[in-house]
Amino acid sequence: MASGAMSLYLPFSQSGGQLLFHLTSKRADSDLDILVEFGEDAGLFEYAALQLELSDALGMQVEVANKAALKPRIGQRILAEVRMV
Repeated sequence: MASGAMSLYLPFSQSGGQLLFHLTSKRADSDLDILVEFGEDAGLFEYAALQLELSDALGMQVEVANKAALKPRIGQRILAEVRMV
């Protein structure tokens, strides 16, 4: 990926270590939320390019969130539920 992304994080269950989202989901409106850690040089273009690249590669809507933009209160909860891939 030429997106400037350094790390990708996917949501995992605390109880069983299972991926919370199943790529085989039959729901047409399903999307995949991915937390991303970008390099210092990455900007809006890289963010949008990564979201489009992942959506195309997976054949579904992907929502990308920047790890550095997480607010402290919600960020702690989110970081407890994701695993770097």
